[in-house]
Amino acid sequence: MRESLTLQHRARPDADTLRLLGEIRLSRETETSTSPERQEETIHGIRQMVQGVLVHICDDLDVSGRVYPQQRPKLGPWFRALDLTCETSECHHTPDEPCMGQWDALVAWKMDRITRRALHFHTLMEWMKKYGKAIITSDGVNTTTKAGRQMAEMMAMVASWEWEAIQERNEGAAEKMRQLGRWKGGVVPYGYKAVPSPIHEEGWYLVFEDDTIRHVQTMINLSEDHSMKDITTYLNENGIVCPSEWRKRNQLIAKGDITPAEAEERAPGRWNQSSVHVILTNRVLTGESWKDGKPVRGKDGLPVMRAQALMTKAAFEVMNRRFKKRGGVGEGVTKNATDLREVAYCMNCLAVLYESNSSRTRNGKTTHYNYFRCSTNNTPGAKCHEGAVNMNGHDLKAVVEQYFLAEVGPEQAQVRVFVPGNDVGAEKERCETALKELSEEWDMNLYDYEGGRQDYLSRKKNLLDRMKKLETEEIVKPHYEWQAMGKTYGEAWAGMTWKERGNLLRTCGVKVLAWPTLGPKAPPRVLLDFPEDMKERLREHVAVSSFKS
Repeated sequence: MRESLTLQHRARPDADTLRLLGEIRLSRETETSTSPERQEETIHGIRQMVQGVLVHICDDLDVSGRVYPQQRPKLGPWFRALDLTCETSECHHTPDEPCMGQWDALVAWKMDRITRRALHFHTLMEWMKKYGKAIITSDGVNTTTKAGRQMAEMMAMVASWEWEAIQERNEGAAEKMRQLGRWKGGVVPYGYKAVPSPIHEEGWYLVFEDDTIRHVQTMINLSEDHSMKDITTYLNENGIVCPSEWRKRNQLIAKGDITPAEAEERAPGRWNQSSVHVILTNRVLTGESWKDGKPVRGKDGLPVMRAQALMTKAAFEVMNRRFKKRGGVGEGVTKNATDLREVAYCMNCLAVLYESNSSRTRNGKTTHYNYFRCSTNNTPGAKCHEGAVNMNGHDLKAVVEQYFLAEVGPEQAQVRVFVPGNDVGAEKERCETALKELSEEWDMNLYDYEGGRQDYLSRKKNLLDRMKKLETEEIVKPHYEWQAMGKTYGEAWAGMTWKERGNLLRTCGVKVLAWPTLGPKAPPRVLLDFPEDMKERLREHVAVSSFKS
């Protein structure tokens, strides 16, 4: 733990005593060679060397060296002038209100903790000169002297060159990993996990995470007949863990702070349409490696695979065209205001039935009314039948429910479960490709170095051993299996709203025809048209989880 610092302030700086502001910066908090503790020890050493007063230490963790010092979360406020006296170091502010008037020199472990960019350094130095500030680091920078300023300029240029070289190396490495089908790192997509590559001796590959990939599959299935808004609502209503909570759980488990069982007890978090959109538009679902909107292709001309594929490229394109047609993120199916949309029709003219709701309060008691009427009657002066009137919606729905449950109610409900498969066939092809590439590398004398022959033979043996093992394994392709839900369709129906029931009837292709001339007090005349494949459609609808378990 960091020792408590005595925060000091002087209205007028002592000419012989420097007020020091420390800066600790890490691009990644996981770095060990430049840990915050080591950087702080160095800052205290500089304080003792110059016999200064340490005013404050800024902790800018997980902040890139590309971020200009004045824009950093912790250091930035110490460059501001709260009033004109701050610019002359004669202000009366305290460290509770950081400002430029409270320090004389910025100190850090090394120059690259302050900046890695030559342009940033020169801009910073101009500011320092204007207000009489200095920079002091442990690697020879001390801008209170001419030699120190020259050293600082040189080191800033070297740091800038190093940063550019690092960027080039990183981009080159990322391009190589894309060509090899390796996962290059970063945020792992929801539904996947990174594992050591089964193809190469080094690198990572994305495979399905059993606990979350089933939720992604559910979203894909729901997308066939539901908007992103509907999918988001479903995920929240059913307590599905959201991406941010999923990543947080993984981090806590990796650190050993909680167990997997304790992670399950945490709140699932809230989904939004943007998170659904990110998942369903990510080409990782096809398993292909992409860059700049194009697939990365191998030497064989085929797209390089970097992950297990959950769906084909064609299915992915169809799904996303469907979303674009509906309007993208934020869209909703406004027609859902009618529960039996695209289900209920007029038996006389076959026009759609329009649903309306109203209520009346009498003697303190409110009565709610639900009606259906032929949409032709909405046109002024037009009626599909001279005796057309509003039909009692409650009675109409009761008849629909009675007929539908008589047809399928006793049937045992089933749910479709996605089985990822073992990808043996694809792995065999990858091994064969790797063997071919290995032979090409040998022919090109790429192993013409000390120990190269042993490297070549070792890699070839590993690939051949893997091929031999794969020959004994059965190929199991990704597929679906049907499992009983432990309830009948009638029991599942009872737990649904009429909006959900309307979705179910629409998916199953059921058509409801109602005669328009019977008034609200007369029993409705209804005909239900069941398609031949209705039960198969019903089972498919269960697969996208419209029936709550």
